[in-house]
Amino acid sequence: MLAFILLATPLTAISKDISYDYVQGSYSSITDSSLNVDIDGTGFDLDASFSVAPSIALTAGYGTTDYDRTFGIALEFTALTLAVTAHTSVAPGTDAFGNLSLLDIEAEASNSTTKINDDDTGNIITAGLRHTINDSFELEASVSRYDAFYDSFTDVVLGARFYANESISAGIAYSQDNEDEDALIFNLRLNIK
Repeated sequence: MLAFILLATPLTAISKDISYDYVQGSYSSITDSSLNVDIDGTGFDLDASFSVAPSIALTAGYGTTDYDRTFGIALEFTALTLAVTAHTSVAPGTDAFGNLSLLDIEAEASNSTTKINDDDTGNIITAGLRHTINDSFELEASVSRYDAFYDSFTDVVLGARFYANESISAGIAYSQDNEDEDALIFNLRLNIK
């Protein structure tokens, strides 16, 4: 359906800049198959990005992820990120970006009688592309490397964004990592410049 919409949309001249000044709320539907059984989860995130120079933005995010009780254990993760994003135009309507994030994450595992907490500080390194099809549609692709809890994994995200106007947009994305977890992500974004 997305391909049909993009092909049916006239490729008019790109007149708007790609914005790195926004506030965004996201909902994720997650499936983790790393234990040879599907474990479903839901995530909620709030992110903000603010330009501090023509090609630099500071970003911050807060999110929670809850997994369904499996083998009698419920898992919950809470994460806070602070980051610097560098971006540059590589073609008309296309930006390349890189992001270095400091990650503060807390995990909680619980069953009917016991609760265990652990926390760690890690990092996320991301590289990607954003491309505006026209004033209404934008595509994004990125690869991220997460390091936390003595583990690391790579995550690939492909997404599309529809702009209702210059300020308000809705996005959908698909994410998959190399540890058999995938997610469908929906978000609403408010551009603030």
